[in-house]
Amino acid sequence: MIRTHRAGLIGCLVMMIGSAAFADVPRTIHYQGRLTDADGTPLVGEHAVIVRLYDAATEGTRLWEEAHGVVFAREDRGLFSVVLGSLTSFPDTFLFNSPLWLTTEVDAQGELLPRQALSSVSSALNADRLDGLDSTEFLRALAGEGAIIESRLPATVSRLGGSIESGEVTDGTLIAADTAEAFLTAGSGVLITKTPETWSIAAVGSGGDVTSVVAGAGLSGGATSGEATVSLAVPVAVAYG
Repeated sequence: MIRTHRAGLIGCLVMMIGSAAFADVPRTIHYQGRLTDADGTPLVGEHAVIVRLYDAATEGTRLWEEAHGVVFAREDRGLFSVVLGSLTSFPDTFLFNSPLWLTTEVDAQGELLPRQALSSVSSALNADRLDGLDSTEFLRALAGEGAIIESRLPATVSRLGGSIESGEVTDGTLIAADTAEAFLTAGSGVLITKTPETWSIAAVGSGGDVTSVVAGAGLSGGATSGEATVSLAVPVAVAYG
């Protein structure tokens, strides 16, 4: 029978939280443990060690496993160190953002129990909360463009801010859909209509007939019906020279 002393995670889980897009972030974890016989004698020679990860302390689902060949010298006193993920890669969907439990099996003699809960270092805990804020409180920008994905904005958020800046209209992108229903107010005799693209402004009401023409100072003529003629009331002298 083989027993193990508590193994330790030397690497920090913050290395694993980054997405696969960051190719320079190692997706591996250093793992160390000590194996002995049931009487406490350290193992020597070559042994097969399988490391597994589960989503629960008991039963649950096996999420990943990796087999290592370990050779113990007598002076090793049963201590071994392996790099998890170096032989069997962790899937890209494996983000290490939920509780996990680790167990080992040596020489096909059954898993060593109880399972060991993976714990985080302080840097990983800070990364999970992003300095105290949950990741759901942030908006993701389009890569390389610095623009916020519109689908992530709630309906109550104005994409134009508190006012319309000149830079927002000089490129012709400001349309009626970007403005509020009360953006334009109709006065007397004016009808304003909003479409998704434009605002339409038109006069309302029917026209009328001219009922009279009145001559003002210096003019003569006029009429209250029919044709109306307006002319100068006195001759005008024009000098040439």
